[in-house]
Amino acid sequence: MEAFSEGNGSAALPAPILLPRPARGRRVLVRLAVAAALVVGVPAAGWAASQDALPGEVMYPVKRAFEEVRLAFAGDPADEAEILLGMAAERLEEAAVADALGREDSAEEAFAGYDDAVLRFDGRIEQAQALNLPVGGLLAQAEDLRGVYEQLVEAIVGVSSASIRPEQPATSAQP
Repeated sequence: MEAFSEGNGSAALPAPILLPRPARGRRVLVRLAVAAALVVGVPAAGWAASQDALPGEVMYPVKRAFEEVRLAFAGDPADEAEILLGMAAERLEEAAVADALGREDSAEEAFAGYDDAVLRFDGRIEQAQALNLPVGGLLAQAEDLRGVYEQLVEAIVGVSSASIRPEQPATSAQP
C-alpha cells in the first residue's frame, strides 16, 4: 500500500521521465537533409519514370522538359547541336516503337518532333560554324541519322521520304 501517500487516497505519480531532445542544430540539419532528398529525389524519379514515355502518354511532357533543361545547360552552339541530334534520334526511336505498337498518332507526333529537332539542329550548326567551332563529326552523324529517318519512313509509310517531303532545307546540315 505504498502507492497511497499520507492517507488522502490518491495514488502517487511516478516522476516524469525526461528524454533529452536533440540539439536545435541537429534538427535543422535533419530537416535540410530531408528537403535536399526531396529536391533531388522527386525530379530524379520523374526523369526515370519518363524515359520510356511515348507521345500521347502522361509522362511524355516530362521527358521532353528534361531534354529542354539539358539543352539549356549546353555550353555552346556545337554542344547544343549535339544534344539536338540526340533528341532527333530519340524521336525516331519513339516513332519506331509507336508504329510497332500500332499507335499511328504517336508515331506522327514523334516524326513531327524529329522535324523540330532537325530544324533547331540546323540553326545551331550555322551558329557553331559562324564561331568556327568544329562540327564535322556532327554533320557526319546527322547524315547517318537522315539515312535512318528515310529507312523508317519507308518501312512505316511504304514510300520514300523524298515523295513525302520534296523540299529540302538550304543548309547541308539536314539529317
